[in-house]
Amino acid sequence: MRCGSDLHQPKLGPRRTRHPLRPLAPGLTPDEVLEKKIKTKIRTGASQVPAKV
Repeated sequence: MRCGSDLHQPKLGPRRTRHPLRPLAPGLTPDEVLEKKIKTKIRTGASQVPAKV
């Protein structure tokens, strides 16, 4: 398995750059938003998202 990053990339790429479903903070760059999402999911316990920090 390749960290699952190849599976997530096509989904995350366009969605997080063009039209975020729920913008967490308007001033953040897409990468920071993604990091926050990953951290939130880790805190919630959803371990399906690969944690690359």
